[in-house]
Amino acid sequence: MMWWNIIKNIKQSSRQLVNLDWDDETVPEEEESNCLKKLKEYYDKAKSHPYARKVDEFSRSSKGHFNFIPIPEEVACAVIKEIESAKKNKTKLRRNTMNIDGVEYFYTVKYGVFEPQSRPRYQIFRVEVLYFAKGGPDDDYYEEGRKLRFATYSQDLDADIDFRKT
Repeated sequence: MMWWNIIKNIKQSSRQLVNLDWDDETVPEEEESNCLKKLKEYYDKAKSHPYARKVDEFSRSSKGHFNFIPIPEEVACAVIKEIESAKKNKTKLRRNTMNIDGVEYFYTVKYGVFEPQSRPRYQIFRVEVLYFAKGGPDDDYYEEGRKLRFATYSQDLDADIDFRKT
């Protein structure tokens, strides 16, 4: 008689599995944590934006206005956080730092209207990441460079330069 109860319980268990409604079950989405990918998307949006800053209006140079060299994921996440929290004319103008494996990364996100003394007023939404790393056998010199830079810019203060929307 005992074996009959075991078989009966197995049939009930399998019947319950068959009756599951898989359409109602939610499968957790894998959280997208690739900040570098998202940063590249912002870079591409800024570069194709109508107000992309491709030429420095004052020096007429196009050198270095759009650079994208991959940076560590932790730095990319910190930059994304700054971009997403930036509000026009409410962005704190500060250089943030992060040290990863002996390389010092400096990043800034600037969004607002600026009034330099020698130039007309302008608005800019700029993202920039610089790095400094010790090098050589005695760590006696620094390698430095720009890893990332992109911006939208206009002297029309009413223009929509926010590349996050496009």
